[in-house]
Amino acid sequence: MTTDGIGTIALSNVHTWNNSILTVSSIDFSLPNLTTFQAGRITVNADASLSMPLLTTIESSVLTLADGGNVEVPILENINRASILVGSGVPLTLPLITSYVQDVRNTTRTLRASGIGSELNLPNLRNINVSGGVGRGFNEASILQIEALNGGVVGLSRVGQIEDTSGDYDGTLIKSEGQGSLVDLSSLVNFIDNDGGSFPSFMTANDRGQIRTPNLATLREVNVTTDGIGTIALSNVHTWNNSILTVSSIDFSLPNLTTFQAGRITVNADASLSMPLLTTIESSVLTLADGGNVEVPILENINRASILVGSGVPLTLPLITSYVQDVRNTTRTLRASGIGSELNLPNLRNINVSGGVGRGFNEASILQIEALNGGVVGSKPRGTN
Repeated sequence: MTTDGIGTIALSNVHTWNNSILTVSSIDFSLPNLTTFQAGRITVNADASLSMPLLTTIESSVLTLADGGNVEVPILENINRASILVGSGVPLTLPLITSYVQDVRNTTRTLRASGIGSELNLPNLRNINVSGGVGRGFNEASILQIEALNGGVVGLSRVGQIEDTSGDYDGTLIKSEGQGSLVDLSSLVNFIDNDGGSFPSFMTANDRGQIRTPNLATLREVNVTTDGIGTIALSNVHTWNNSILTVSSIDFSLPNLTTFQAGRITVNADASLSMPLLTTIESSVLTLADGGNVEVPILENINRASILVGSGVPLTLPLITSYVQDVRNTTRTLRASGIGSELNLPNLRNINVSGGVGRGFNEASILQIEALNGGVVGSKPRGTN
C-alpha cells in the first residue's frame, strides 16, 4: 500500500496488518488503532511521518526511516525478528524494548543507524539471543547485524549478554565504520557464540568507528578486527576462546587477558599487541607477520599451540618449560622465518608428541619445528652466553 502524500486512504480502523508493505512519502500519516504489524515492510521516506500510537508489535518485519522520515511508536515493546534501519539524521528511541530474539533460519536481521545524526536507541534492552535451532546447515544460518555507519549511533547501553544458544550456524555481526560511528554496548559482559567455530560472531571497527565495550569480560567464538584507526574497548576481557584476533597498524592492549584458547592471534605490520597478564595460549595459533610485535612477559603455557614468527621479529618466551602436542589429526608448528626472526624458548626442557594409541594414519599428531630463510628457533636469544 502506497500514498504519495496527496492521495488518501482511510485506514483509521485497521488494528492488525500482516505480510504487507506500507510506504509513506511527503505526508503526515496515522494508523491510530494499529496494534500489530507482522512479516512485512514499513518505509517512511523524506519529509514524511507515521504515527502508530497503539502499536505494540513489529515482528519479523522491516522498519525503515529514510531521508528524514519519522515514526512515532510510543508503546512499541516487541521487535523480535525485525530489522530497524534508521538513516539520514533521524533519531529513534524505543524505551519499552527489553529483549530481542532472532531465531529465523536462513535470514539476516539488522539493527542499523547510518549517517550523521542518525540514532537507534534501545535504552532498556538487556538480552540479545540469536538462535535458529540445532541440526542445520550453513545455508540455514540465523544472523543478526548491528551496524553504526557513516556517523550513526546504535545505543544498546544496557545489554549485558549476547548469546547464540543453539550451538549451530548462527552469529551476531557488530560493525562500526566511519568518523563518529558508535555501537554503545557499555554494559556488555559476555559475548558468547556456541556453534563450535563453524560460523563465529564478529566485532569490526574501521575508519574511526567505535565499539564501546568497557565491561566486556568473556568472548567465545567472536572474531575481532580493527584497521588501526577504529577502536574496540577490550580492556576488561580476561577469557577469550575459539576466536580470531587480528591487529594491524596500531598499538593494541589486552591488559587483563589471562587465557586464549582454540583461536588465532595475528599481529601484522607496524602493530604491537600487549598482553601483560596472559599465561596461556593453548590449542591456538600466534602469528607475528611483517614486523608485528607481541609482549607476553608471563606466558607459561603454549601446549598444542603454533607460534609463527616472521619478518625480522625476535620473540623470547622464558617461562615455557615444557611443550605437549597430543591433538589427533593436527599439525602444530614452531617457526621462525626470515633474517632476524627468532623464536627463543630458553627454558624449554621437554617436548612430548603423543596422540594416544589405537590410531590410524589420518589421526596423526604432528609437531613441526622450522627455521626458514635465515630464521632461528633456539634455546636462547642471540648474543647471550
